[in-house]
Amino acid sequence: MSNIVEQQAQKPEIDFSGMENTKAIDILSSLPVLDYEQARDRAAKALNIRAKVLDDEVKKARKAESERTADYGLFETVQPSFEPVSGDALLSRIETLSIKHVICEQHTRTSVSLWIALTWLTDHVDCLPIANITAPEKNCGKSTLLAFIGKLAYKPLTTSNTTSSALFRIVEEWQPTLLIDEADSFADDDEALRGIINAGHTRDSAYVIRCVGDDHEPQRFSVWGAKALCGIGKRAGTIESRSINLILRRKRPDEQTSRLKTSKKDFEEVKSQLARWADDNGQLLASYLPTLPPALQNRDADNWEPLLAIADLAGGVWPDKARQAALASLNLEDSLSINQELLSDIRELLEPVHSKHIFSADLVEQLLNIEDAPWLNYNRGRPLTQRQLTTKLKDFGIHSGTRKLGGITKKGYTVSDFQDAFERYLPIPPISNVTSSPSSNGGAYSDFENVTSYNKVTNEKRLQANNNAGGDEVTNKNRVNGSPLPWSTKI
Repeated sequence: MSNIVEQQAQKPEIDFSGMENTKAIDILSSLPVLDYEQARDRAAKALNIRAKVLDDEVKKARKAESERTADYGLFETVQPSFEPVSGDALLSRIETLSIKHVICEQHTRTSVSLWIALTWLTDHVDCLPIANITAPEKNCGKSTLLAFIGKLAYKPLTTSNTTSSALFRIVEEWQPTLLIDEADSFADDDEALRGIINAGHTRDSAYVIRCVGDDHEPQRFSVWGAKALCGIGKRAGTIESRSINLILRRKRPDEQTSRLKTSKKDFEEVKSQLARWADDNGQLLASYLPTLPPALQNRDADNWEPLLAIADLAGGVWPDKARQAALASLNLEDSLSINQELLSDIRELLEPVHSKHIFSADLVEQLLNIEDAPWLNYNRGRPLTQRQLTTKLKDFGIHSGTRKLGGITKKGYTVSDFQDAFERYLPIPPISNVTSSPSSNGGAYSDFENVTSYNKVTNEKRLQANNNAGGDEVTNKNRVNGSPLPWSTKI
């Protein structure tokens, strides 16, 4: 963090003396809110005008720029709040609104709140996980949650049946938050569309090449932008691996929600606060690298990194809540691919095995005896065969051979040969070092109490997000009180 503060302190000041008024207004109107606040009084003095007059002219210039970048009236202009915003309070307010309108689990609310904030910070991150809204059946509130996100996200654009050619042109032109409803009815079967959605996951790969015009000139289009999908059941594996999965459930008769239009004023206020908080903290987010729970690996780590960074900047309860939500996402029953499920079942079968080898036929027989596993009907309604098992395990570098066990020689496996695949392809179980028991007052008991806490530090050691108005230079430089966060790494 000290490096970030030093870089900010070394940022050269703009010299407004002798500058034409129109040029100065153009420069000031292009600055983030915080930088404008820092330069405001100095610029007003150099231009010999009152600060209030300067504010009015900058506001006019910003409005004209918004109108110039034509979006054909698709997106409303959101004015950042003039008051500083607490990230902790802002995310908590989004979460409270979600409770009012959507029925879902706590970790889903946490994920939704962080993802909405992420849509306002896409210029400052290198990975944009897809928000994958799904449920097992109709009438579970999927479209409601998508609409809720649309009320608060940056430049929301909803579509229910788009083509690949329209998608990359939309994103290139407007950089919206794309909200795709009924994804199960068209996105799952459209390979070109899936490819574009997948390409927008990381900044480096967020481009597609298409031939355009009568001469078919190749042209590069950017597909970088936040995307939310909504549909029944599972999406394609390539989409799910790039997603934060938001799983909903149908509400019971005793559970009540309110219509979105009852929160219109709240939505407007929160959007203004999101715009301000993003302006104040975007640069800090770009330079901040959170330490991830060990269980988050590969794509899961990529997906959660920007969300955990936002949570750390927000402070308060959010660093712990975000990590709990991330770990909960790994424990979803359907989070493993079919190949990972095979490895997972084999790992469970081998745990009590004390011999060095296991015969292939015995392993297949034990797999078929696992209740509710897919192996009994794996082969188009017929059981998994020994040959199919051999083929699948070869992909993981596990090879069968002639093995001798109890005086019998048959095809089989060396048990230790599985260990490398287990470590490489199966999630690491969350490590618990905190022992807890159900509360003595009869209250609800949460399994999250067993998860190692990442937030056992005093307030003096927390990362201090930029929640001030920016007029005090000393205050702006002093973004960290005490030591860095225990889970944070600065780059």
